[in-house]
Amino acid sequence: MIPSPARDAPELVGHPALLRFVARATEKDRNLRAQTAAELLDVLEGKAPAAPRTGGGAPAVTPGAATATRSGFLRSLSATVPRAHGLTLLVAEIADYAALAATRSREEVAALLTEHDHLVVPALRAFRGRRVSSLGASLLAAFPSPTDAVLCAMAIQDRLAARNLRADGDRLAVRIAMHLGELREERGDLAGAARDVAHAVLRVVAPGEVLLTRAVYLAMSRGEVRLEPLPPIDLAGEQLPVYRVERTDGVAPYGGREAARVEDAVLLARALAPIADGLSSIGDAAAEGHLRATWRVVAASSALFGLRLLAGLARVALALLGALRFVGWRRRPPPLWMERSVRRLGRTLEKVRLRRPIHRASLLRPLT
Repeated sequence: MIPSPARDAPELVGHPALLRFVARATEKDRNLRAQTAAELLDVLEGKAPAAPRTGGGAPAVTPGAATATRSGFLRSLSATVPRAHGLTLLVAEIADYAALAATRSREEVAALLTEHDHLVVPALRAFRGRRVSSLGASLLAAFPSPTDAVLCAMAIQDRLAARNLRADGDRLAVRIAMHLGELREERGDLAGAARDVAHAVLRVVAPGEVLLTRAVYLAMSRGEVRLEPLPPIDLAGEQLPVYRVERTDGVAPYGGREAARVEDAVLLARALAPIADGLSSIGDAAAEGHLRATWRVVAASSALFGLRLLAGLARVALALLGALRFVGWRRRPPPLWMERSVRRLGRTLEKVRLRRPIHRASLLRPLT
């Protein structure tokens, strides 16, 4: 049997089914190799053991018998087993989030997360990405195309850079890492070694940068993006090559072209907000679960509607009190009950202002 390809390409450890396929197809003993293409397909899909049965002669089970075990009732059961997919994972994390959250109120943190999601989530949709989970500082998304994943990361960073130029307050910086590997679906979430690799790469990413592994580098269209190699990172004793997307010296650190593509895609979403926010949150809530996400969006929408109604009634009451004061108490101090009513209505409007960011954030993500 030839040496494992993972020896020369460590990033292939994220594709265990492919390594099993190569090992079974290159057995030195022809009797131990897969006898049919169907057997190799079973190895690739995880339906057959990683190694054939040992011992002399041909395998004890004939191809016909193997086919029989996958028919009828057993075949219907195997259809429910989560299948593995080769996907490109994008992991984004708000830099210095813990420090920001520790020095701000819950309402201010919710407003920051809402602004972050309004910049990031439309970019995912524009490049055919699916948000898997979004909690706290971290966001996990999956893409069928590695090129789209890299272009999306560039668009996110450019949109954040444009936001920081307009904002008077805190800068919002994000670190992004990507890895391509084999993943399996478990109750809407994605599990597998590729997810761990992506988070390991994220630990060495600086704010505002985009890093990707060699698996993404080899699979993407490199003519669209300029990359520079970095020193490999240690991953469980293996050296994992990584690459950084090159930045420009202009206002948009990654050129701005991909961010403009996102702007064109979000015009309709802006017109339909907040309905579009809630619907996209339900559709993207893979790890959270669609039922739970639906309940979260319905509750947040109802709360926002109630707050908007309460604020409208308070403003109408303030206007009536103002008119009444002008007519009846223009030349003399107003009565005590009128002053108390004005103060209470003012406190009501302030509470509405503070609560609205929390429910706006709940439209897009579960809050901790």
